[in-house]
Amino acid sequence: MQPSKIVQLNEIFAHLDWMKGESVRVLGRIKEADLDSSFVLLSYGSTDLLVDTSLIGILDKHSTKSLVQFIGDMEEIGDDVKTTPFIMKHGMGGKQGATGPRRGVYLNARIMRNMDGLDIGLYEKALKARRVFDAERADLSF
Repeated sequence: MQPSKIVQLNEIFAHLDWMKGESVRVLGRIKEADLDSSFVLLSYGSTDLLVDTSLIGILDKHSTKSLVQFIGDMEEIGDDVKTTPFIMKHGMGGKQGATGPRRGVYLNARIMRNMDGLDIGLYEKALKARRVFDAERADLSF
């Protein structure tokens, strides 16, 4: 199994064609939660993403507004996903613009960790440095 790619939410939708099926690690704030369907709406900047937390099993109403990191696989909303009003509102009926969730995709989360207290500015600087390092290392590969 390959390690999950560290991506920001807006990058998922900028490269949606090759992100489907990819294992990713994303950071965001839980904007809304539907405890019945185990889906949450994750938000970072002006981008939202539906996240299925059914494999995690620890979601509660107190998680809303928490800064969290999810690790999981990008999936398309298909026949295997129980369509609830929450999913219809945010995943299938949501806006297609830069501020709303995109139609038909979600993150099937395997791991969630609380990141409250994280210095987001430092996180973004570290992410940029990591990408430079990874690019340089890739250039040295044989």
